[in-house]
Amino acid sequence: MSTTARRYFRVTVPKGSLLDFFKRGSNPTEVVKPHYKKSTDQLIEKIEHNQGELLTSSKSTFIPIIGKESLSDSVSGKELNGFQINRWIPRRSIYSKKLAASSQYQTAVNIILDSTYTHVTGRSVDDSAELSDIQERFKLIKKVQINFGLIISDIELTRTHTLGQLRNLLLQKLDPSLKVVDEQLPNAIYVDPTAYMTTNVSVGEFLGSKQKEVKFNELLKSVQRVEKGATIGRT
Repeated sequence: MSTTARRYFRVTVPKGSLLDFFKRGSNPTEVVKPHYKKSTDQLIEKIEHNQGELLTSSKSTFIPIIGKESLSDSVSGKELNGFQINRWIPRRSIYSKKLAASSQYQTAVNIILDSTYTHVTGRSVDDSAELSDIQERFKLIKKVQINFGLIISDIELTRTHTLGQLRNLLLQKLDPSLKVVDEQLPNAIYVDPTAYMTTNVSVGEFLGSKQKEVKFNELLKSVQRVEKGATIGRT
């Protein structure tokens, strides 16, 4: 019996696929141009040739800026069609961020709280004074929130029974070392100026375009004076 192995070539009828259905309408005479990959030199030449063209996009991205009114407010104002919403807590309060430096904020809190307490109750300041009168307590807490521009939650108020406890609560909430959070600007980036005190980076307040131009011209003049003095010194 022969044990010689044999090879066989099997041929089957090709079956059509789903993609063949979409190819039926193609023009058989159409010549498909091959796709060639561009070399690095060609890509660099294209980039240098189109370097002066402006790249624009129809999609607008709004970046929240600390200290500047959000553009979304003006858009929502148009959609409200003249309807006004009165805020009982103002956007800008008596308690100024300029007074909230690490060495001055406690003094600012004490001055505003003492004057508010005296104005509402008509009595002298006493940290041990009980805030037991419901009507007087409501007026005082509301006036404090307006003057300091912050919201005190109900759970925090349930733990506040004296003027001293209210003072400690304000000092805790307004501590400049704490992270500032604004619910109207959830994506805003907050920078702590004290973290850059030993560097050549300075963190200041928001400046408009005109203010930036004036500031830039002032810095430019100071640099020119330094360069002029250095030139005279070398001669």
